[in-house]
Order: sequence, then C-alpha cells, then structure tokens
Amino acid sequence: MKFELRSSLVAIGCDGTAVNTGHKNEAIVLLEKHLKRPLPRLVCLLHANELPFRRLFYSLDGTTIGPNSFSGSIGKSLESCLDFNVEAFESIPTELPDLNTDLLSTD
Repeated sequence: MKFELRSSLVAIGCDGTAVNTGHKNEAIVLLEKHLKRPLPRLVCLLHANELPFRRLFYSLDGTTIGPNSFSGSIGKSLESCLDFNVEAFESIPTELPDLNTDLLSTD
C-alpha cells in the first residue's frame, strides 16, 4: 500500500512565526493550496507570548548588550539569580474540575 500524504495528513504543527502562519504565501498556506483543503493548525504560541514581555522588559530595563548581558539594573541582578537558595514550600491540595471536551472548539 502506497503512503499518500494528501489523504493521511490531518493537521499541521509549527511555531508561530510569520513565515509559517502568515495569510498570503507562508508555509501552511502553501501546503493547504497544494493539498487543496484547509488543515487544522497546531501552532506553538510560546513565541507570541514572549514578544510582549520582551518589549515590556526593554521599556523597563533597556536593551541587551550581548547574548548573556544586560544594560539595566533588573537584567544585571539576574546574573546572580542562580546563586539563590530554593525555598521549601508546602503545596496546596486542590481538585481540578472535569473538562467536558464536547465544549471545546473544533476550528
């Protein structure tokens, strides 16, 4: 039996960079055009989450001055953060509610 990509591909996963997820000629769009059908997208949003925090950090502390160096006081204090002791803590027991997967979106 020959493996047929067109019929067996059910979703596409990637990071959230524009080259993958843009709306014109980016990778997923080109693949969907080739397959002649839309694909569910499993996009990692960690990159998208990082960008606002990076801008906030720059506005509060300034830019970096190298791959492991900072120009502001907040960034410079991070250089010694690995020297701190990890404090003991007691977890708070809790029960998480059951998730009704029928309520989740399928788009």
